Amino acid sequence: MFVIASVFETIDKNIDDIFIFILQNDDIKKLLGNNLKNALSPSEPVPEKDWINDYLFDTPRVPDTQSEVKSFIMIEMNETRKAGANNTYQLEVILSMDVICHEDVTRLDEGRRIYRLLGLIESEMRNLKTESIRGSFAYDRCSKMVYSNEFQGYRLKYTITNNSQNCRWLYGKC
Repeated sequence: MFVIASVFETIDKNIDDIFIFILQNDDIKKLLGNNLKNALSPSEPVPEKDWINDYLFDTPRVPDTQSEVKSFIMIEMNETRKAGANNTYQLEVILSMDVICHEDVTRLDEGRRIYRLLGLIESEMRNLKTESIRGSFAYDRCSKMVYSNEFQGYRLKYTITNNSQNCRWLYGKC
């Protein structure tokens, strides 16, 4: 029997772990927290910011087009459960990550902010290893997102799959 509370508690912990993991990359922080075209310049310091709830969000939101001229990331997990063969379970979680930029901060000295962020995030996610996320972690797809005339970006999706032999990371018990 699955304990519903542990599902949501663990998803909450997974999102926190991903935030911490992403914030270990100074270039991601520079691109999020510095609107300059040379944000990635070695001479540019990593900005000191309140990252969570200013640049990283765990709830869907539409940015204020008047006051928020910046880039940000929204993360959510959508959990599904599938029955497997021979009375085993295959558990699958879909991780969605929206990477969004305001049109006024899109251009960098070399390239576009959104694609640099996507590349850095994808590179970090390939190396994701945390206490709470175990199992198969795979890039699934990327799709264009338009929030307003000023804000556009992409939704990265990852699939986390596990089976009944090692599913404690999601449900606490199998």
